[in-house]
Amino acid sequence: MPLLPLEPADRRPALLLAWLMVVISAATKLGDGVVQALFLERVGADWLGSLFVLNSILDFFAGALYLRLARGAAHGSFFRAVLATAAVATVTMRAVAATAHPAAFFAIYAVHGALSMIITLHWGIYLLDFFPQSRTARVFPVVYAGARIGGVLGGASLAALASSTGLADLLFAVALLQLAAAVFAHALSGRAPVVRSANSGKGLAGEVRAGLATARASPLLRAMAAATAMMVLVRLTLRYLSGDALSTSMGEAELAGFLGRYLVIANAAGFLLQILVMPRLIARIGVSGANVAYAALSLFAFGSMAISYGVWTAAAARLVDSELKDSMKTPLSALFYGALDPADRARGRAFILGLVIPLASVAGGVGIQAASDLAPRLVVAIGLALAVLFVLASWHQNSGYRAALRVRMAGLRSGSAEAEDLRRALEAA
Repeated sequence: MPLLPLEPADRRPALLLAWLMVVISAATKLGDGVVQALFLERVGADWLGSLFVLNSILDFFAGALYLRLARGAAHGSFFRAVLATAAVATVTMRAVAATAHPAAFFAIYAVHGALSMIITLHWGIYLLDFFPQSRTARVFPVVYAGARIGGVLGGASLAALASSTGLADLLFAVALLQLAAAVFAHALSGRAPVVRSANSGKGLAGEVRAGLATARASPLLRAMAAATAMMVLVRLTLRYLSGDALSTSMGEAELAGFLGRYLVIANAAGFLLQILVMPRLIARIGVSGANVAYAALSLFAFGSMAISYGVWTAAAARLVDSELKDSMKTPLSALFYGALDPADRARGRAFILGLVIPLASVAGGVGIQAASDLAPRLVVAIGLALAVLFVLASWHQNSGYRAALRVRMAGLRSGSAEAEDLRRALEAA
């Protein structure tokens, strides 16, 4: 049995795209670390709350700007342009940092976050152009495994170079990685067909209205919005409870050592899960089964904390919130957009990432702040209720996915290559 359960025709493009994911993720994680450290050092943690609210608002406008810029554009050429623009913007950030004004570090954090959001948003669209829908379920976990390698490399680079190079100067390294990703994406341009996003021809406001109309007309996007909102609320609750349990069980030094060991083990396990287990699991229980399985794991995490509120159940909650989300849910989320018409995928991604997630994040943040005075056991009970809703919403999302595949099949000539591919995707759903 091959190490990677991929079709022979998919192995080379999957591995090349995984390496592109390594470069993009290394740039993103290194940039995250640099801008966060600069903000904390030059502005201070007291302003983080304001920054998070600002980021949620900017994510909405970044999603709207993305719709305006991407309209009518070929997915591949637009992605290369975004990466190259990010490199130029990151070099500009270094010049802005030299002013040392606190407002500069708000701007740097916000611009980096908006660019990262647009890159993440379009990556899922770009990736879908390379593979038939029926094979994405096996391919995507392998491709997204590159993000783990890139994250390790980005974090290691930050730790190794920050003291000797200087935090702000590491922005040049981020820009170099972003430019390398643009060149890499250009080298892959001949491996995918040219697919263009829809164009309403009505400007920025028209694109936003067209995007919302697409969401209203699509049962799949409505179901994805509900499931995504519940996932955000569940993950924020898990994050709060795991942090509370760990901080009350350990001192600072002990906690740092525990988290260091946890990160090494959890990331290694997550990487192996992503490349060795997930493709086979999806082949065995289908896309729908794997999607509900992740939601069910959140039930397990909250249930464990209801029984024993301590270090190991906190670690399990953190695992579901972070590493298992990256290994299981992220690749699955990307392939659901493949059931949409290719021209509508950019609008669908912008709706979920640019509107649903920011709104759910703001609601979750307000809810967590209000729940901070409650007993942990009561917050666990609330989390259990949210997890049940997450499972139900994921089940509904699966139904929407299958229905969307059937709608696309109905509009194709019976027996055509695309119709047969969608039929196989429906069987694997």
